[in-house]
Amino acid sequence: MKLLKNELIKSKIFLFIIVDICIQILVILAIKTYILDISALYSELDYNKYWYILHTLIYMLMIFPIQILYQNLREALIEDNNNGWNIMVINTNNLVKIIYIKVTINIVRCFICYFVYTIFSLIQLGGMGTDMLLTNIIFPNIMSFLLFLPIAIFMQICCIRFDSILAKALPNILLILIVLITFQSDWNIFIPATYYYTEIQSTTNLGIKLLVCIWIMGFEFFLLPKLIKLKEQNLV
Repeated sequence: MKLLKNELIKSKIFLFIIVDICIQILVILAIKTYILDISALYSELDYNKYWYILHTLIYMLMIFPIQILYQNLREALIEDNNNGWNIMVINTNNLVKIIYIKVTINIVRCFICYFVYTIFSLIQLGGMGTDMLLTNIIFPNIMSFLLFLPIAIFMQICCIRFDSILAKALPNILLILIVLITFQSDWNIFIPATYYYTEIQSTTNLGIKLLVCIWIMGFEFFLLPKLIKLKEQNLV
C-alpha cells in the first residue's frame, strides 16, 4: 500500500486524473453545444433530455479513441528514450510491482470517459426511473467498458514492449481508424445494444464480442507477467 501511495505521489497521477476529468466535462459540453443543439435547430424531431444524453454518448464514444491516444502519447513522452523507466529503477527496489501499478493506473485512466459520462447521465436523468437508467445508461456503459478492456490492456502491453513513441502511438491510431470505419456497423466495438442501435447490435453479435474479449483478455493476462519480467531484466 505504501508503494502504491508513493508511486501515485511521484507520478502526480491525481493531478492528471483531475485534468482528464475536466477535459471530459468540456467534451460533453462541447458536444451538446456545438453538435446537438445546432442539429436540433434544423430538425422537426422532438428533442428531449433523454435524446440528448444518448446522442452525447454516441459522439463521445466516437471521439473516445482520440482521447486515449492523447493520454498514451503523454505517457510515452514521459518515458521517451527509456528515461522514465530508468528513473523508476533508481528509485525503487521492487520494479515489478511498480510496473504493475503503472500499468493498472494507465488502464484505469482510459475509463475516465465512462465514469464521467455515467455520473453526468445519472444526474441528468435521475428522475426517469431505475429501470430506464439500468437498461439504457448503466448496462450499455458496462458492456462497452468490457468490450474496450482488452484493447486498453493491449495498449499497455505495447507501451511495455516498445520504447519508441511511434510504436506506442500506432495501436491508438489504428483504433481510431477502426472506430471511424465500423462506427455504424455490426462490428462496432464500443456501442452495445441501446434502443438507438437495436437494428445493428443484435444479442448474438454482442455475445460473440464478449466471448472474443474474454478469450483475448485471458491471453493478455497470460502474456503480461512475462513481458513485465522481461522489462525488469532489460532495465536492471
